[in-house]
Amino acid sequence: MLHGAQSAPVNEKRGGTMLTCREWMAAGLAAVLTLTGCGGGSGGGGSAPAAAQSAASAEAAASTSPVQPAQPQSSVASVSAGTAAVARAGTEPTRFIEGAVSDGVEKADVSPFVHREAKDAPTARQIRLGVLSGSDVPVEKAMSGGSVPVRIGQGRSLSDTADNARVAALLDWKPSRRGGQVAALRLQSEGALGVRVGLRVYSLPLGGLVRFHADGGSQAYQVATQEIQSTIQRNLDAGDTGEDAHTWWSPNLGGDAITVEFEVPPGVPTSTVEVAIPALSHIYQDAKDVASIQKAGGSCSVDVNCTGEAGGATSQSVARLDFMVGTSTYQCTGTLLNDDKASGTPYLLTANHCISTQTSASSLATYWFYRSANCNSPTVAAAATRTKTGATLLYNSSQTDTSFLRLNGPPPAGVRYAASAPGGLSGTTSVFSIHHPGGGYQEYSEGASTGPAASCGSAYGPSTCSLATPGNFLKVNWNVGTTLSGSSGGGLFMKVNGAPYLVGQLYGGYSSCTAPDDNEYFGRFDVAYNMALYQWLGGTPAVPPTTPATPSVPRTPIYRLYNNKTQTHFYTASAAERDRTISQYSQFTYEGIGFYAQAGATSGNTPVYRFYNTKTGAHFYTVSTTERNNVLATLPQYTYEGVSWYVYMAPNDQATAMYRFYNTDTQTHFYTISSTESQNVQAKYPQYKYEGVGYYAWIAP
Repeated sequence: MLHGAQSAPVNEKRGGTMLTCREWMAAGLAAVLTLTGCGGGSGGGGSAPAAAQSAASAEAAASTSPVQPAQPQSSVASVSAGTAAVARAGTEPTRFIEGAVSDGVEKADVSPFVHREAKDAPTARQIRLGVLSGSDVPVEKAMSGGSVPVRIGQGRSLSDTADNARVAALLDWKPSRRGGQVAALRLQSEGALGVRVGLRVYSLPLGGLVRFHADGGSQAYQVATQEIQSTIQRNLDAGDTGEDAHTWWSPNLGGDAITVEFEVPPGVPTSTVEVAIPALSHIYQDAKDVASIQKAGGSCSVDVNCTGEAGGATSQSVARLDFMVGTSTYQCTGTLLNDDKASGTPYLLTANHCISTQTSASSLATYWFYRSANCNSPTVAAAATRTKTGATLLYNSSQTDTSFLRLNGPPPAGVRYAASAPGGLSGTTSVFSIHHPGGGYQEYSEGASTGPAASCGSAYGPSTCSLATPGNFLKVNWNVGTTLSGSSGGGLFMKVNGAPYLVGQLYGGYSSCTAPDDNEYFGRFDVAYNMALYQWLGGTPAVPPTTPATPSVPRTPIYRLYNNKTQTHFYTASAAERDRTISQYSQFTYEGIGFYAQAGATSGNTPVYRFYNTKTGAHFYTVSTTERNNVLATLPQYTYEGVSWYVYMAPNDQATAMYRFYNTDTQTHFYTISSTESQNVQAKYPQYKYEGVGYYAWIAP
């Protein structure tokens, strides 16, 4: 059967019957199955997203002239992280991007998990939901031969917290140990193996914190209100609308209950917390309990740990992806990709029919080294870990079923950035894939590709399928293993001189344990690279675009911290200074990356000067040389600390406005690049006087 999209009925059993595309939509999967066979894309009677439509015609044209692969030069057969990793043949376009290994240190983010003393926890008001009825539990957790996202969590409505007024009435505010106010709600969905709650955000306080913890846990997942609002701003900037775009989803911490704590800093009214919790997602699959993962036809799956060197380091590039669509939680597979400079930027490739909106990308949780402890072991590997929630959707297209993201935080140490082949492949080539079928541990499939798909014929399915542009896909037949639902987005690799290079990601197919060698289809990486991905991965596209892209300006993160004592913000481009401030000064709360700027001087940019006020302990930043010179000449309490970063004074290279405020209470300045936060400050904080646009910087790297 075709897993992912087809024009004939989906061959999926549900209660002894077969589900058609119409029934899939009724089951709530219409938002996920955006491929042509179920009414999405340009050929199935639906309308593709704008990004997909704009790329469709160009990708179709590119597919008529398949790119021939070049052999990598021996001089770049092996490279280490931190070195340029591109194989070139004279002046020919980039054909291979080599892999690298993350050290997990240089660009490490601050862990969101903090120690939580039970004595410091406020008494939480209880919201309880009973056992999820059997009729509400979906059965499509894993399909034999199916490559659609696995639904692992069912949405449940919460009437007691459905709007801001009801939440406000439930929050019992008490003094916090940091001098502010704190209140909590405990939400339980009986029988769940995990819970994610959706915060519908109307406004949140400056310097505020939100914490989540499971029952009996000594750690809490802590996120600054600034990060939550930045996530929502990212959704809105991407064009997402409605309740989902304004909703921030908590992580899954395991167990059937999760407690949400809201903390406002000293001097800030509790009325600035304006949220609703209209729904939670009842998770019925435990990521660390293989017994909870239902695998249809799993007898023919091959544990990656049973393949010796066949899987090799490639498995270290593969992540299990958990994400939200509406109020339900789904699972797919993704692959971390290296760029041509081995910059360590965490680019992730998966399928468009998995993650096709920024709102879904914002909810993404990635699980790394999620495999068995050893060959066919039911126990998860000790190294299995996850990173901070969230990603930025950079590019997506149904024409190649490509979803290309940048994770909001770096991957853990030891994760491998996979090598790729922008030149693609042609002819019959040995290939393999590592993926997470059914939401389970990593599995291995091996076979051969005959190159671009000319048709979708199969003895086990319809004679044709509705791939929008068949030439944009690679046809594969397995001789070892197969794929299941949840394998969607898994990378396809070929080996050149013994080294694996990614050439595609899983779209769908007919393969199953009863027909393991039937056709599978992978979106062509080379087509997506030529049309868009080269802008991030670097190098020259094998098929140069009509209008070359403007070179991107190198950017550096500017970290933002809040001082509870002075009620002021501190910004720094130094991760070392960030970490030192957090560890040595308890009054500072880390609020994540505030924005991005340039680390060095280039033509047309302007330095940002930094001062330290020895009387108040606050910092002052300015782009004005006149203001800098005046402070140096007339205000001896200010110590000049030099240039912190560089920005533009007008929109340039996608830079956006940095809004500047003056706090009349503290006599300090506040900066935000978020228009939503700017509007909230103007509406809620009369002591902050809006001074206009200070300069232009970037929301993303």
